[in-house]
Amino acid sequence: MKILVVCQYYYPESFSITSICESLVKRGHQVDVVTGQPNYGMPGIKPGYEKVRYEEINGVHVNRVKIKPRKSGMMNLFKNYISFWRKSKRFVGRIKDKYDVVYSMSLSPVISIVAANKYAKKHKINHVSHILDIWPESPVAVHAIKRGSILYKFLFNWSRAIYRNADKLLVSSPSFIKYFDKVLGLKDKDIKFVAQPAISKISSGEKSFEKRVNITYAGNIGTIQRLDEFVKAIFLLRDRTDFQMHIFGAGSQGKIVSKMIEERNLGDTIKMHGFISPEELSGYYNKSTAIIVPLENDGSWVSSTIPNKLVTAMSYGKPILASISGDGEKILKETGGAFFSSLNEQSLCATIEKIINTDEETLKQMGLNNKKYYDEHFDYENVISQIEAELSSPKN
Repeated sequence: MKILVVCQYYYPESFSITSICESLVKRGHQVDVVTGQPNYGMPGIKPGYEKVRYEEINGVHVNRVKIKPRKSGMMNLFKNYISFWRKSKRFVGRIKDKYDVVYSMSLSPVISIVAANKYAKKHKINHVSHILDIWPESPVAVHAIKRGSILYKFLFNWSRAIYRNADKLLVSSPSFIKYFDKVLGLKDKDIKFVAQPAISKISSGEKSFEKRVNITYAGNIGTIQRLDEFVKAIFLLRDRTDFQMHIFGAGSQGKIVSKMIEERNLGDTIKMHGFISPEELSGYYNKSTAIIVPLENDGSWVSSTIPNKLVTAMSYGKPILASISGDGEKILKETGGAFFSSLNEQSLCATIEKIINTDEETLKQMGLNNKKYYDEHFDYENVISQIEAELSSPKN
């Protein structure tokens, strides 16, 4: 197949879309990507990419449109979203090549897949969209908009129209199917559950930690991850010297979390490493005692998701410190591979102490339980085969 891919994010940004595209190339398909300049989790456009408009990465043809960097603040984020929406539409409108199918990965914002709809409609081919974030639920969950407001109603109608214009929707969590049915009213859409594959596990080398017990978080440092509560919890354990928490990534709450660590004099116990590549992160995950998967449970549809952090953590065969609900919680209760905690300082403090005091054999078995479930339900090659099958199915 000749596949056109539209996604606002791509390597060196850490998203599963990169490994999906590279795997499709390995299976003999041509993959051309329309994406933005890398800037997610970074203070601006990644140095060296300011003028890059095309590159080939492991056989994937990557076309980059110029966008406004995310930076901090709601207005900059809005400019970032709108710039990719505009530039990607303009880019696909100029494409002369013919493709067999369009595949998009729908992260925030949903308007980032509009270009995929535009190309598919113009050329009368399938647009298969993989939904990882649901809109307008995502901005509600992070308190960017209020449910029932004029802006919410506007985004609701716009999101619904964008989803409706795609030919097929692949959702990363089973509960999302109910959302499209009961909330968006898209009862007649072709919707299937296809898990988001784990982020690449190719390591750049073994890493080492200073302490006996190390709990690791990697990803966006935002409001719904509540890493501030972890700082408060570890302050209660400040007299212990046998463990560390490691934070990899960046986000809107990064400076706040960093300041809290400094104010509580926890710099030796909580290490903020900033943004690193998936290859570097893999080395640290391999050495971690447990991996943290937090998602605030506010009763929304977003809180019921299966985070990619969860799938990735399970692939490493590690115990998981889980503060999640919905589909993710159900999986971990089945595996028996998690230490569950509420996202508040008292509960997290008790859970972290429980991890520290758990013997190595028990920790190892918990990790093996997670890996077994991963192999049976989220095996990487099986997920890629599912995506490949959906892309190759004929247009209805």
